[in-house]
Amino acid sequence: MGVGTAVLAMAGVSVAEGLQITSVRAGLIETHSVGIEWTTNIPSNGRIDYGEDIRNANRVALAIEVDTAHRTMLFGLREGEEHTYRLFASDTEGRQIRTNWLSFRTRGIPDPRAVQVQVKNRTWQGGEVEWVSNIAVKGQLECGYDTQYGYSQKESAFGTVHQVTLDRFSPRKNIYYRITAKDARGKSIPTVAGFFQTDELNIAKGAPVKGTFYRNPDRPYIPDTPPLMDRVTDGNTGYFLGMATSGDPDLETQWVEVDLGSIKDVSEILSVWRRLACPEKFSVKGSLDGDRWYEFGDTFSALDGRPGVGQTGDPIYTYSVSIGQYALRFIRLEIPMGAPYYKKFDNYNFVQLFELKAYPPETDDLFIQMLKKTAGKKK
Repeated sequence: MGVGTAVLAMAGVSVAEGLQITSVRAGLIETHSVGIEWTTNIPSNGRIDYGEDIRNANRVALAIEVDTAHRTMLFGLREGEEHTYRLFASDTEGRQIRTNWLSFRTRGIPDPRAVQVQVKNRTWQGGEVEWVSNIAVKGQLECGYDTQYGYSQKESAFGTVHQVTLDRFSPRKNIYYRITAKDARGKSIPTVAGFFQTDELNIAKGAPVKGTFYRNPDRPYIPDTPPLMDRVTDGNTGYFLGMATSGDPDLETQWVEVDLGSIKDVSEILSVWRRLACPEKFSVKGSLDGDRWYEFGDTFSALDGRPGVGQTGDPIYTYSVSIGQYALRFIRLEIPMGAPYYKKFDNYNFVQLFELKAYPPETDDLFIQMLKKTAGKKK
């Protein structure tokens, strides 16, 4: 309800027989107080619930005489803030009615605060931190790999919508940030702190795949398109469209081979398996030409991977193999014939792979370069 507005026969007022609230008005509005006036058609008394939001409303029993015209003052309110309130009236026979939640705003300028903070458009180098303030402020965002931060951006003008683009970090890193700001009066917002993770830089995403993982165990629920083998590098960990199923490991060796398209530096190879059907022994290999292979290990078990859930809630294991730094074009996962594998149900004679990913070596990003330059100047 707007300031100073009278309400007659309000929708949402519960009516006891013979008792009605006929008008309500918020008047004498100051920076920290307000006067609430209301009338009833017959003598009554009552109470008021009020606060800055419905969930945390204070309840005040009004010690007033039974009458048809009522007025009470509320003190200790915050300057410039929206407040909500509702009235209860009781007649001499104990019957009670109430209004809907109504509102008024105290005079003046409210204290500044951040009302919304979100991280948008994440990339492997960073993202956009966007935040909104209730009044115009000038802010500063600090960020870094820990809560020592190390990098900051200051705003040059006052505003209510604030956005900082960060593009100087490494993939798969937690980025911690802190937002501070002041309005034109010098009043500070409560500090806002949080973190987000940069995206991965998967150089195998979309790469062509060949091998024995082309079986469809669950028609018609799993469609045959897109091609089953292509799902190994599509970035999808959903059961119906993102999973590839092997042949029978008891009958022949099962394998997938990914072609990165050109020779690239690789430091980590990551495989994502369905937890209900996964190998307890597999090997990881790499090659420059597809003929001569480097063996990075042949006794890996998906059961030792990090448990999680896929995009459709299916249980998964994520297994990471760190290989130092190799120049590779081809990556191959291989499950030798007769190798043990976990299966949830007796009729499973396969293992299921969601993704094979490859990550490049980590190099000094712009943030680390800046820290090194800063440290050098201090010396």
